[in-house]
Amino acid sequence: MALVRLSALALVLSFACACGGCAKGESPPPKTEATGQLASASASAPTAPTAPSATPSQAASAAPPPETIVAFVGVDPGKTLKLAGAADGGVWTLGPADSWSLGLYDYVRSEGTKNIFKIPGSEREFSVPQAYARESSPEARKAWKKGDAVLVGPTRTAECGRVLEVTADGVKVAFEWSGKGETTIARPGDLLPLTGKLELGAPVAYQAKAGDEYRSSYFVYGDPKTTWLSGRSEIPTALVKAIDTTHVFKKGDKVLADTVETQGRYRPATVTAVLDGGARYELAYPNAKKGTAKFCRVTAPLP
Repeated sequence: MALVRLSALALVLSFACACGGCAKGESPPPKTEATGQLASASASAPTAPTAPSATPSQAASAAPPPETIVAFVGVDPGKTLKLAGAADGGVWTLGPADSWSLGLYDYVRSEGTKNIFKIPGSEREFSVPQAYARESSPEARKAWKKGDAVLVGPTRTAECGRVLEVTADGVKVAFEWSGKGETTIARPGDLLPLTGKLELGAPVAYQAKAGDEYRSSYFVYGDPKTTWLSGRSEIPTALVKAIDTTHVFKKGDKVLADTVETQGRYRPATVTAVLDGGARYELAYPNAKKGTAKFCRVTAPLP
């Protein structure tokens, strides 16, 4: 009888092991924060119940391949635009996926109607339609001068600034950040000229619909009917106006201004001082409040 009971017990244990019950399977390797890929390509995957004897290499080969290029979310106008991608500067384009925020990125290559860029601090790449990219010309890179209106990326984020001087170390640019005056030294190729025309990176004033108050944004792309702005706003082209960034206002001028306090909306104001070589203005509002605004957020009264 003891022999029979032992044989039965052995049969039960043998059946349990066949079903994967003898040992707990390993947890899948964690994803890395920077890339979202498996932390180790050689790490073994959890043991499948139907194949407890699978080797680590067999389990790893069954896992889906990691995503290498982050896809763009939005409309592709289907345009082709050749980029120099020079070593002395970056390319201004939209950020990864659906960010729809302008920034300065390292160009890698072109594929069809899209450009491929490198995600900062990562081995991963992302794609953006070629229509949503722009870089300064070789001529502009050699001819920066004091007072030029430019788009600058002190933290790879679009900021409008004015050139203060050109030195052996680079181009010194003044800009406003969170209501305070700042400066940065930029590579000549990292600056984008602001000409007052509707082209990628141009500061604009727009209305969501006719008769609305004007709001501020950056131009991304447009056709005769629709204009796309930073933040993925789609606005009728007739309601979008370029800011004249080449003009420097003087004390006493009546303007429309968007300051930190107005939160993206233009309000009537009077210039009380020109600051940082024309990079920003001190303003007074009709309600006696004061503030400062970056020059690309100050415009003559609009109809």
